[in-house]
Amino acid sequence: MSRRILSIALIFGLSAGCRLSAQQVPPKPTPPVVKADTGNKASADADSTKGGDDAEESGRPITSGVSFGGLNYSGGRSERATSASLHWRALPWLSIGATPTFARAVEPTGAALTPVSTKTGLTDLPIDLGADHAFDLPLAPSLGIGLGITLPIGDTASGFGAGKLGSSISLSAGFSPTDFLGLNFGVGRALTDFSVESSFSGSSSEFGDAGISLHPGDRVSFSMGLDGEIGAVDTTYGRSGSLSGGVSFSLPYVNSISLNASHGLGGSAPSWSFALGMGSDFAALGSVTLHSVSSRLRRAFGGGRHGLPTKGSKTPSPGRKKKP
Repeated sequence: MSRRILSIALIFGLSAGCRLSAQQVPPKPTPPVVKADTGNKASADADSTKGGDDAEESGRPITSGVSFGGLNYSGGRSERATSASLHWRALPWLSIGATPTFARAVEPTGAALTPVSTKTGLTDLPIDLGADHAFDLPLAPSLGIGLGITLPIGDTASGFGAGKLGSSISLSAGFSPTDFLGLNFGVGRALTDFSVESSFSGSSSEFGDAGISLHPGDRVSFSMGLDGEIGAVDTTYGRSGSLSGGVSFSLPYVNSISLNASHGLGGSAPSWSFALGMGSDFAALGSVTLHSVSSRLRRAFGGGRHGLPTKGSKTPSPGRKKKP
């Protein structure tokens, strides 16, 4: 009887010991399931580029903004303008845009009873077609070509209209020596008497600009530039040129705010000009940009003559001073 009790107790003890040991030993991990390579490299490449510049550009095919600007000429003429900007990225390398502008000009008349003349109205309508491409190479070069057309809807008497179709062609290039520094260069030629660029800068058919941009952070960018006439100029007014600078901020709701100003260096260029742009169409935070600070200024004033005389004219336009 005692031997049977001892055997039962021994079996029970061994059973309990085995259960305790099983609880103390961690379970063997299940080996991971290795999926076979389906060879879908395109999907992997798409994931690797997701969130990049191309994805952001394709996610925003339309950019828009509004700008407010003013300019003063040495002869006493001043202008204030409000414009809306709309650009459509039809293809990854192709964009089409328009900038309708409403302006107000104040100009001295020299008369005692009416010392100044005030005129308001629409300027000629600039339409621009641009193609650009960025290369995956050292210095991150980018190239662009643009065709600008101004539709003659502005009033010629007020200086807001050229009275005929205007067109120009331009080439631009950008480089980025570092992540914080960008350089841009551009040249262009008016194909008619007046274009978007020549009407703002002077009377020459050829124009050019060069600029530098600094990007100390993701939300701020500084830029400086020099632009002017590089071809034959009207001897009545001399060669036009201007020095410009600007700053851009990335902000919620409005996407970006761009402040730009310039000082005329001679010729028929405005003595001072300034522009405030808001919206996704005025972003200038990339280290490589094909848009100079002077081009952002011009976009605030639309097309037309802006008080310039007809090319080759020896008669100064009211409010303009000819070359001494």
